[in-house]
Amino acid sequence: MTTETENSKQDDKEGAKPAAALRAFARLPFRVMMLIVGTAFSSLGIALTTTSDLGTTPISSVPYVFSLITGLTFGTTTFIVNTGFFLLEVALMGRKMPKLNILQLPAVLVFGVFIDIAMHLVSGLRPETWAGGLAMSLIGNVWLAAGIFLQVRSKTLVQPGEGLVLALSMRLRRAFGTVKVFFDWTLVAFASATSYLVLAGIDGIREGTLISALIVGLLVKFIARLFPDRNARR
Repeated sequence: MTTETENSKQDDKEGAKPAAALRAFARLPFRVMMLIVGTAFSSLGIALTTTSDLGTTPISSVPYVFSLITGLTFGTTTFIVNTGFFLLEVALMGRKMPKLNILQLPAVLVFGVFIDIAMHLVSGLRPETWAGGLAMSLIGNVWLAAGIFLQVRSKTLVQPGEGLVLALSMRLRRAFGTVKVFFDWTLVAFASATSYLVLAGIDGIREGTLISALIVGLLVKFIARLFPDRNARR
């Protein structure tokens, strides 16, 4: 009797797997759309923060400085730098690298295009006062946090920068959050040093960069509490 019951439960579990896979596939277009919208939100947030003249976000500090040095667009240098992140991710993970992670490259290409579009859209919003710049930077951080939340909630892809942090946390056996903080401030330090040596001054790194580093993660957590994941509860 017990054996028959166990076999019945096993059959139910095996029967539920295809159904769950079918539901996941049916939700894929919605998840991809969520990823795209999240990418657009993040791009607008970065553009607002950068245009505030109080410093760009930590993850964008290196691409922004490179754009000033080379004359390339902010979106173009974002794609180039993130391609470097992707190659480092491959080097760290080796054969353990999921094959689908190659999709990070087209994803960051779209991200770069969105950044250039967003920079064009907000180009006329240059603040005239420090308070105006602060307000613009804070609004940008809210948009950025909303974008990150949507990208994470989509459960599809992460940007190469986040992928590299994941690879580092696995290799170093350290918490993702700890490695993320170290990674972001390493980028800020590198961007500051490069800007000082090449441009004879520190451009794109100011108090807004510090504010972004401190509050974006908190904003993402706050938004996640406002919109709990029902599927996770199930």
